[in-house]
Amino acid sequence: MAALYRKFVGNAALFIGELATQDAVARVETLHTLKGSAAMMGASRLAAEAAAWEVGAQQSVQVEQAMTQLNAELAKFRVAAAERLRELGVSLEP
Repeated sequence: MAALYRKFVGNAALFIGELATQDAVARVETLHTLKGSAAMMGASRLAAEAAAWEVGAQQSVQVEQAMTQLNAELAKFRVAAAERLRELGVSLEP
C-alpha cells in the first residue's frame, strides 16, 4: 500500500510540473490522467481540482494558478496518506 501511495505522489508531482511546458492538448491529457489517478487513489479533492482545470484547459488556462492549486491539494493528500500509513506502522517515505 505504501509503495502505491509513494508512486502516486511522485507521479502526480511530475504531472503537475509538466503542465508549465505543455501545449493545450497535452495539458488536457495530463490533467485527465491526473484526475483519474487521483480518483483511484482516493484523492477526491485533487481529482476534482484536476477535473475543473481539465475543463478550463480545453479553452485557456492560467497554468501557474492551476499548478499552485493542484500542488496544494497534492500536499494535503500527501499529509493525510502519511498519517494513515503511520497508523499502520509504515512510512510514506521510501
